[in-house]
Amino acid sequence: MASESASRAFMSDAKELVDAGQFSKAIEVLQEGLKKFPKTVSARVLLGEIYRTSGDLDLARAELEQVIKAAPDNFAACRKLALVYRDLGDKPAAIKACETILKANPKDREMG
Repeated sequence: MASESASRAFMSDAKELVDAGQFSKAIEVLQEGLKKFPKTVSARVLLGEIYRTSGDLDLARAELEQVIKAAPDNFAACRKLALVYRDLGDKPAAIKACETILKANPKDREMG
């Protein structure tokens, strides 16, 4: 139970830093938290999102691809990865990511 609350605490701290626009500090908090709780998928999704927002598309892609390998049904990560692929100019990969989401949820308004 204690480790679960510690896991939530580092995520909460990271989200507060993101909300304050302190992306580099949020990245540090997430990286440290992931050393202790490497299976925290939501932290990896947030880290990928922060990398994308701060313009580091290669790191965003690597982080989100790692999430998809571990949790292929994580559609939030798949959506974010589709945007990263688009931003990188990898249209075939972006289309494939969108198709994966639509196959699982044909009524997805963001991808449809």
